[in-house]
Amino acid sequence: MRIFKFGFFYLVLLSVLTNQGFSLANLSFWKVFLGTAGAELSAALPTHSIAGLGTYQASWTVAFMLLGFPRELAIISGFSFHIIKLTYDILLGLLAMGVLFLTGLRLKARMVEEKTVVGKGPAS
Repeated sequence: MRIFKFGFFYLVLLSVLTNQGFSLANLSFWKVFLGTAGAELSAALPTHSIAGLGTYQASWTVAFMLLGFPRELAIISGFSFHIIKLTYDILLGLLAMGVLFLTGLRLKARMVEEKTVVGKGPAS
């Protein structure tokens, strides 16, 4: 799962930086891996803010500047990447909640149906 996670991070960052002149040839996977891993470690800090805004971007910017990216590009890519990642996480969470809700409704309906079929329905 971690391989897919960081592969996804690489592709999202590549799509964000394509307009800035980056391509597969000049965007090292290992630099992206180190930069995103540094930003992901910010979630373990006790200074985490609401939705990680600010903390994530600061750690992203520092990590990517240490890897040789220009300051402005590190800041812009950090905000862009984090907004895309938050949107994806929120949509995936809403989808999961919908699936769980529908599964709960089906289980409840099945339990009511089994009670009435067996004759253990509500007392009259």
